[in-house]
Amino acid sequence: MKMEVMKENRENKTKTSKVDVSYPCADTKRSSQGYHIRKTLHKYISLYCEQSALVGYKYLIEPRRTWFERVIWFAVHVTTICILVYFVTDAYSAFVSMPMVTSVESDHYPTSKIMFPAIAICSINRISRQSAVKMARKVYRSNVTNLSVEEILELFEHLGDSYNSMRKLEKNRRNELNNLLLDFYEGEYDMDAIMKEVRILQACVSVCLTPQCSVMLLTCAFNGNEYNCSDIFSFEKTQDGYCCTFNYIRKDNSNDDEEPEEVRTVKDLGIERGLTVVMEPFLDDYFYTFLPVIGWKVTLFNPTDYPDNISGGVTEVLVSPLLESYLEIEAVSFHSTSQTKSYPIPKRKCIFPNEIQTRYGDYSYSDCLVDCREQQIWKMCKCIPFYLPTRAEVKSKHGRRACTLTDIECLDRYKSNWLTVFPHDDEALNNTVNEYNSLRCGNCYPSCIDVFYTIQSSFSTMKRGYYETSLLRDMEIIDQSVIHIFFSKYGTVRLKQDLSYTWYELLSDIGGICGIFIGFSLISVIELIYFFVLLLFELYKSFDRNSDEIEIEIDEPKEKESMSYTIYWNELVPKSRRRKTKFLSRGNIERY
Repeated sequence: MKMEVMKENRENKTKTSKVDVSYPCADTKRSSQGYHIRKTLHKYISLYCEQSALVGYKYLIEPRRTWFERVIWFAVHVTTICILVYFVTDAYSAFVSMPMVTSVESDHYPTSKIMFPAIAICSINRISRQSAVKMARKVYRSNVTNLSVEEILELFEHLGDSYNSMRKLEKNRRNELNNLLLDFYEGEYDMDAIMKEVRILQACVSVCLTPQCSVMLLTCAFNGNEYNCSDIFSFEKTQDGYCCTFNYIRKDNSNDDEEPEEVRTVKDLGIERGLTVVMEPFLDDYFYTFLPVIGWKVTLFNPTDYPDNISGGVTEVLVSPLLESYLEIEAVSFHSTSQTKSYPIPKRKCIFPNEIQTRYGDYSYSDCLVDCREQQIWKMCKCIPFYLPTRAEVKSKHGRRACTLTDIECLDRYKSNWLTVFPHDDEALNNTVNEYNSLRCGNCYPSCIDVFYTIQSSFSTMKRGYYETSLLRDMEIIDQSVIHIFFSKYGTVRLKQDLSYTWYELLSDIGGICGIFIGFSLISVIELIYFFVLLLFELYKSFDRNSDEIEIEIDEPKEKESMSYTIYWNELVPKSRRRKTKFLSRGNIERY
């Protein structure tokens, strides 16, 4: 017997209806809103994982995947993202910490485009004996002291201590000389003017009112042309006091009515195209020396900078009498591109000349350190050593005074504080600065445009007598020396500081890393933004509705599909243990 059985289940649907509900408390309302937010988040996260172009995310929500597979895929993605974040962070940190890179732009940069260095020729003798004797006689004739000319001259020897040399004067002798000068000048005296006078007389050998170097420098030639030495040399301040300087271009060196001279360059190479000078030592005029030698100290430095050893931009050579010296100049030029100017100074670690003004004019590394040291000296001793560069405020009535003999004790006491300088901020140097007496100049950085000069020197001995050369014609060589300063190479090294990465290069590197790990690209960003906007828009719509009208989702059991199938009456009867039945098609039964 065959019977038809129809098995039906009620249909279960998720019905959404809008009803007005009056909640007895706010907690129920907040719970409903939280549920809706979670539901929406789950919905869009599932959609994003299913539709995203990122590799492997669809495996997290596929219904055929087991929980074990999903956990494995989730762990793989978390590990991959962690490694990705590490590499991206490392790349960005390297970009932030080292945004600049210095490279060799050219090793054959034309020498004709390089500034010829400034030259300072300073005699080892700091005070002229003739000028000291002349000044001692003048003081003696003024009847301000009972000392003899010889005793006054002995005191004048200690004027050299104003250079802050290692030689120190006894306090009572210093006070005696100071009182003598106060009586002679009838009050405060100008140490700058005194030291300039004794140095001028040494250069002129006789009384002269203007600084001239034509007597100490006998013959001068530059770039193949012969000049009067007083036309190309000037008498200016250096770290060694007043010296004869060439190509030293500073605003404070020129008068207000005169325009500063242009920096000199050379058009060709070799000894004849450089600077050649014949120098007279005046050995009989030595009175005070700072080194146990005789001759000259020749200093090379940047034409626009004050020659300062502490800044590291100075090269010095000692030249003795009866020597012909050959100083071959090698220069390395450095410049930063205009793109680096967009970065702060601590990042690029340099300052452009027209970016910041120092007390002396346009910015330079040397001037910044000198200014920093000058402020420290003024703070400690309330005076400025006479050999430091002149400023506009020094020329005014309210300018800072030059140090006198009474200030030497203070200068010697704090000398070590400004002989060691730590420029700009560097965390690695903080402990060193705290342990030692030193000067910290946190605002001083190297110049973004600069030239560094080095020298290779060689010498040959000269014999006394006459030489048949155009440079030494009609000149008897007794103790004189000749110095040649010149470029020897057509090409010089030029360094360039530029950005290590541009923003698009950094983006390319980060995009490449992301592409390797998770297949991330710009399209993935757009996808993420798109789904995020949709999520916010749906949440906004749900919260923008009437607070009294809440959308409630009622989850009812889903109605299973009705199924119809045929059963036989004997299927309802329990089977015998010994009887085997073989079912055939269409309900036929075969027993055996």
